[in-house]
Amino acid sequence: SNGTASGNTEMLPGGIYQVTAHYPGDANYAASDSIPVSVTVSKENSQQDIFLVTFDPSGSGQVLNGHSNTAEYGTAYLLRVNVENAAGQVCSPFVAAQATACPSGTVNLANNGSPLNPGTYSLNEYGYTEDRTVQLPGGTDSVMATYSGDSSFNTSTVTAPITITQAPTQAAVTGSTSALTGQSATLSAIVVPYTLYGAAPSGTITFYANGSPLSGTVAYSSGEGSPPILNATLQYAFTASGNYAITASYSGDTNYSSSSAPAENIAVMYPPPFVAVNPYSQSVNYGATATITALIDTTNKSAYPTGTVTFRDGAQFGPILAGPTTCTNANDTSGNFACQVVGTFTVTSGDPIFVSYSGDSNYPSAYNWATILMPDFMFSASGWVQVTAGQSQNLTVTFTSLNGLSGTISNFGCSALPAETTCTFNPTQVTLPSNETATTSLTITTTALGQSRNREFSGMGTINWGTTGAILLLGACFAGLPF
Repeated sequence: SNGTASGNTEMLPGGIYQVTAHYPGDANYAASDSIPVSVTVSKENSQQDIFLVTFDPSGSGQVLNGHSNTAEYGTAYLLRVNVENAAGQVCSPFVAAQATACPSGTVNLANNGSPLNPGTYSLNEYGYTEDRTVQLPGGTDSVMATYSGDSSFNTSTVTAPITITQAPTQAAVTGSTSALTGQSATLSAIVVPYTLYGAAPSGTITFYANGSPLSGTVAYSSGEGSPPILNATLQYAFTASGNYAITASYSGDTNYSSSSAPAENIAVMYPPPFVAVNPYSQSVNYGATATITALIDTTNKSAYPTGTVTFRDGAQFGPILAGPTTCTNANDTSGNFACQVVGTFTVTSGDPIFVSYSGDSNYPSAYNWATILMPDFMFSASGWVQVTAGQSQNLTVTFTSLNGLSGTISNFGCSALPAETTCTFNPTQVTLPSNETATTSLTITTTALGQSRNREFSGMGTINWGTTGAILLLGACFAGLPF
């Protein structure tokens, strides 16, 4: 206006410049340029804004708070530092009206006097930097940012308080569900934080039985995972039997809040009793009565064992011979508490006798074996036979005494023989000495094939059956079985 032009700008970086004015001319005046004028742009002061950007913990990436000075430990957040001009304005990298030039250079970050991660961060083109892997400890943190400065901005140092609240935790009791009095049992507990990041919980865990704290040294181990966990174990020996409700409490630390584990029951019993059987071995004839006394013997004088005793034939789940019978109080020769049952049953086999104690609230189950030697015998054949129709063949059958059986064995017979086949024994009875053997001869006799057919088809005319000279082979196999 009237030959004069003026304007201002904030976009010149700091430094010394030769500034000229250029006039492009108009219809009356030619273009021209001014003589250069030296202009010095000095640095302005800088200031910094330190804050957190927090994100949705579900992992969606959605920003919960774009400018915060607090977060929960172990959650997703980043630490951001904006370097601003002296007026506290955020820069713009684009030349525009009233735009603010962006600072360059680096920012050193420290928390409570210690460098954060790499420590030095470069400003981006928008004049800020971010620590995206930061995980500040719980409590009030003192984050300090030191800006290096550049040609346009002076250096600056700013300290800001950042509060990291404790993450919640959940505690649980694990480990043994049963134990024996006087013997070490392993009690375990685990603390799991409600977070996916950060260090494992520290602090202490105290175990309780029915509300009373348990003594002993607790061993700790940490698991750096997702989530990080704290494990604790205690070796403890219970002095009395019974059911105990085991709980645990976690003290918490600067990063994690305290928590208590719900009760888990553990059954504490005395050591298994010894099942003493009397007699351990006895000889009883088939059909006679056997009697076995079972003493359920303990090693203490604190509580009598109760429960029942069962006598079974041959196996843990074999047929019941006697019982279950309620155990009555008794004492062994040392005065230890015990209980006793007498089992009576008819002997029908020489199988072992399984004697089992049911257990009760103080004692676990236990068992032992007794032996019944029932006099018996077994027999076996000397081999096998191949008999041509119309002929016979012999086998030797050997009888062996078992458990001292002696006497006469008779009533021999055969079953499942082929047609036209018979068997005989010679002699028809044997006398078996105790613990020795005796034999008889078994004769297999067959009818000739032609005779059998002639009888069957007599009176049927002159049919030529073409069967003369046919040979029939018969086989028999014998196995030894107990009587």
